[in-house]
Amino acid sequence: MTQCYSMTGPLSEKSSSSYLSSNFGDGFLSDAVGQHAIVSVTDPKGKITYVNDKFVDISGYSRQELIGQNHRLLKSATHPPEFYRDLWKTIANGRTWHGEIRNLNKDGEPYWVKATIIPLLNDQGKPTKYLSIRTDITEVKAAESLKQQQSSLDLFDHQVYLLWPDSLEVFYANRVARERSSSLEMERSGYVPGLLAEGVTKADFEALLSPILSGERNSTTYYADVPLPGGKTFPAEITAQMIHPQEEKKRVFLSVRDISARRKVEKAKSEFIATISHELRTPLTSIIGGLGLIKTSLLNEQMGTVNRLVEISAKNAVRLKKLIDDILDIEKLEAGKMRIHIRKFDLAQVIRDSVTEISGFQAEKNVSVKTFGTTTPVMITGDSERLQQVMANLLSNALKFSHEGGLIEVRLEDEGENVRVSIKDWGDGIEDHAQSSIFEKFVQSDMADTRSAGGSGLGLTIAKEIVEKHGGSIWFDSEYGTGTTFHVTLKRCAVPLANNI
Repeated sequence: MTQCYSMTGPLSEKSSSSYLSSNFGDGFLSDAVGQHAIVSVTDPKGKITYVNDKFVDISGYSRQELIGQNHRLLKSATHPPEFYRDLWKTIANGRTWHGEIRNLNKDGEPYWVKATIIPLLNDQGKPTKYLSIRTDITEVKAAESLKQQQSSLDLFDHQVYLLWPDSLEVFYANRVARERSSSLEMERSGYVPGLLAEGVTKADFEALLSPILSGERNSTTYYADVPLPGGKTFPAEITAQMIHPQEEKKRVFLSVRDISARRKVEKAKSEFIATISHELRTPLTSIIGGLGLIKTSLLNEQMGTVNRLVEISAKNAVRLKKLIDDILDIEKLEAGKMRIHIRKFDLAQVIRDSVTEISGFQAEKNVSVKTFGTTTPVMITGDSERLQQVMANLLSNALKFSHEGGLIEVRLEDEGENVRVSIKDWGDGIEDHAQSSIFEKFVQSDMADTRSAGGSGLGLTIAKEIVEKHGGSIWFDSEYGTGTTFHVTLKRCAVPLANNI
């Protein structure tokens, strides 16, 4: 912030009379100054005795509100107390002060002035009044600030644009943007940078930016292929943010990052996961099938030990398959490639099938499952397989953390346009410190539970994504030591954002 000032000599009251009239309102020269500048006069104590029309206009106060007041009425928090003390010390000692001051008008809006404050002295050299002549430099300061801001944006290693929110037209493109996209030509023709993305119209661009233009969000990000000179394109992450620099108009800050390298890494990662998953799933399917056949043939009681080993092998094979499925699903969710197939189905039947799915593990822990509201059909639209995955996951968690001989309650309730599923267990519950992160990837309520109960820590993350993509919500109630209840609310007619999520 610039706070420059200088001092020159005073005007005597006698010389000022020949220079300006004694009341600063008469004469050709005073009229000329009054037309150009913001003029005020104060008494020796700083009380305002005169203001011209331009002072009234820029301050927003009426003349009656200003007369008798001190200039502190316009004071902003920009300058430190020392700034004002030096100013007053200078003029009180009979010297002229020059400098730039940031004031606030009646509505609290800032404005900058370049000021000259002249003490008018009597024959004893004492100030009898102070004449202040100011020039509005608000636009000059804004231009200086914008120039500094643009210079700093030229240091960025990716494309940056500044746009006016009302028209979404670019008024600045940084060095990289000018070099890579010939933005200067686009700028001169009213170029809208949303159009640089293939297949994105101006209407699409306005829709993408609507959350920040309406104030709903501070920033928004989308992905698109951006053309380069010569007809080539590159994949880009485009982030738009509304910014409001001090004393300047709001503008949209648009950042365009080349994510070609990131896409290569993501592709390699996806290919690796697909390969390793295939290599693991194929033998696992054979193991599970083979163990199942062996298990059914081992009915002789003398084969109890072998049978028990086979059961352990089969159970761990199923768990390993579940782990691989979870890894694949989280990868699909992050890549936006999980398929959602919308159709009408009976949610009550899905819940009954999910209870059956965990029955083998249920018997092992001697845990009972009671269902309520699942005897009659409850029809909704959505992806039945994905929602069964959610229910099975919540039931599996309830089973894992239930005590031996415990109870799980499953309730399906009709709430008009919505339906609610609640799954309650009487296990140890979730500790307070773990509750805020329970839906994050690879998180379980206690690492000791992870070791004893198994699981990837991905199940709840996947469940949350699936439920929310159906327009629903998932949450829980838990008190450590008394158990946990997970709730899922679903709309009867799910309308996901797209067929691929």
